[in-house]
Amino acid sequence: MRAALPRGALTRGFAIGALAYAPIALAVAIDRLALARLPPMARDLSIHARCLVAVPLLVVAEVLLGRLVARISTSLAREGVIAPDELPRLDALLARVRRVHRSPLLTIALALVTGIGAARWWLVDANAATPSAARWAYVFATLPISLFVAGRLIAAWALWCATLVGIARLRLTPLVLHADRVGGLLSLALPTGAFAVGVVGLASVVSASWATRLLAGQVTLPSLAPALGALLAAVLVVGLGPLVLFAPLLVRLRLEGQQRYAALSCSYARQFAGRWLTDGTPGTDDPALLGSGDIEPLSEMYSIFAQVRSIRPLVFTRREVLQLAVAVVAPMVPLVFTVMSFSDLLGQVARSLLGAIAH
Repeated sequence: MRAALPRGALTRGFAIGALAYAPIALAVAIDRLALARLPPMARDLSIHARCLVAVPLLVVAEVLLGRLVARISTSLAREGVIAPDELPRLDALLARVRRVHRSPLLTIALALVTGIGAARWWLVDANAATPSAARWAYVFATLPISLFVAGRLIAAWALWCATLVGIARLRLTPLVLHADRVGGLLSLALPTGAFAVGVVGLASVVSASWATRLLAGQVTLPSLAPALGALLAAVLVVGLGPLVLFAPLLVRLRLEGQQRYAALSCSYARQFAGRWLTDGTPGTDDPALLGSGDIEPLSEMYSIFAQVRSIRPLVFTRREVLQLAVAVVAPMVPLVFTVMSFSDLLGQVARSLLGAIAH
């Protein structure tokens, strides 16, 4: 189940990003003319990353998440992993989640949280003593718009997590021999890809903020490692943790499958031995053994049992883990170039390779 990028989602994202960026860009120009110098906020890379990178990606991530969640009911029904009489409950659950996501109350709540966040920034801003048009534009336009967009994605992901809780309470009938090795539930992990797109946007803001502090000499690159590790752990827990709800179901599916197919394999093996073995000795003189159709099913039985044993206890795979890890780490790569130039980096790599060859 793949969801192509909805038409216009990226355009809308860049439009909202431009709407957030235009006020502060204009305010910086005004400050430059009035004060004959750039205001400190113009040197804050996180502001540029917030508007030009994070906002467009967050908008795209929310649209993708909505498209993928909307297809969950069809996917589960097609895979046959949900009882037919439970489909109305699933559809009602998804409809209820959609209503909440589109509710004006949610929009009002996000607007209030956005206002509180902007007010808090105003109170703790280190440059509060230095009045500037850029500071006003950031607090009353750029920051609220970006926080509101981020809040919508966070709310959408929280609603998806609530949906997973509801799905876990339904009467599911996963298939023991399904090719995805999770009983046909693999489609539940697909929204993680949309979440990863949003994580790239949020991580880019964090990376830009750290880059500003590195260039100012406030921190060192090694000192940021614990924070990066904590960020990665938090993203993995939030992105994959809800899928652990289905682990007991999959463990039970594997154990019951092993028990049933082990009994079936044992029964077939006994019948095979009773027909072709005499007192434990193969009947090699029996010409009917050549080309017998009994041997191939016996081999297939072992293959089926091995497939049952390969059922995973977790719905997500290494692919989803890698998606989220890359989404966090990739935006951090430019931080290396705040402490060394690209040519210096290439020189160090070359010296390391030549030194390894020499030894």
